[in-house]
Amino acid sequence: MTEDQFSRVVLRRLSNHFDCYTEVWGTHFTGQRKRIDAVIVPKEKTEWLNKDIKFGIEFKSPESEFDATKVSSLIRQAYDYIYTDWDEFGYMPVLICPFKVQKVYGGSDGEMNFLRRVIGKFGIGEIQNRNNVLTIVFQASHVIWDEYGVRLGSRWKFNYR
Repeated sequence: MTEDQFSRVVLRRLSNHFDCYTEVWGTHFTGQRKRIDAVIVPKEKTEWLNKDIKFGIEFKSPESEFDATKVSSLIRQAYDYIYTDWDEFGYMPVLICPFKVQKVYGGSDGEMNFLRRVIGKFGIGEIQNRNNVLTIVFQASHVIWDEYGVRLGSRWKFNYR
């Protein structure tokens, strides 16, 4: 499945709960124009602590696994997006979908979870498919939202800038 096909499948499922916007442009603090694959905004915000919450999504091919060089580039890309003022949306946390890292360079599950916890502190999370349920996860294990409803999103402000 290509990245484009994959993103359409995921966004179709998310569209039951979020307004989805694709190929959104914004201005990075350096003045560079950037484009993110999608922005999602909850249709119903009553359960969210941050009533202005929205998430940027950077999609990758579901067949791609990232080696050490590529994963650092992906994290930097997502981190740059945190400091981008997205047209009509402003600043927002960023989700990587999917975030699959090769273990060939020595990383254990514990080390990968540590990496996820660190990038989560900077506003970078993931969209995971847990038991066929789309889930927004930050810091390796903090479920913010899943297709059944808002979880920790009812307690998190998402102030990363």
